[in-house]
Amino acid sequence: MLVVITEMTRPDFERYLEEEKHPVAILPCGSIEQHGFHLPLGTDILNSYATAKALAEKTNAVVVPVCSVGDSVHHMHFKGTISIKPMTLVNILLDIIESLATHGINKIIILPGHGGNQWPISLATREAIIKYDVHVNQLPRRPK
Repeated sequence: MLVVITEMTRPDFERYLEEEKHPVAILPCGSIEQHGFHLPLGTDILNSYATAKALAEKTNAVVVPVCSVGDSVHHMHFKGTISIKPMTLVNILLDIIESLATHGINKIIILPGHGGNQWPISLATREAIIKYDVHVNQLPRRPK
């Protein structure tokens, strides 16, 4: 069973929407930043994506592409960090949610993998509920 939208064809996705009574999308949201000398810069991305895939396989949800960059300004003094402004992240999330809602997915779970993304995710969640008449839940960040 395919659970990652980027691995699906359009007919696969259309079939999913037809067969799934209550389609759900999981949106992992990570960051690119340091995690000490021993872990990759994409640790938050890798963790949130793996968790999203495991959850989707158990619940028949669909995983949408990882939001790979986040609000990591507090790590900018470490080489390799890539940070975006909080409102940029809010707008990216809203655009993704609007796209999903347009295609009939009105239940979205945002899976944060980075603590710095909590505020932008909360704001995007509230805005999306009002703007797009969707149900959006933010899962708690998974401890490292």
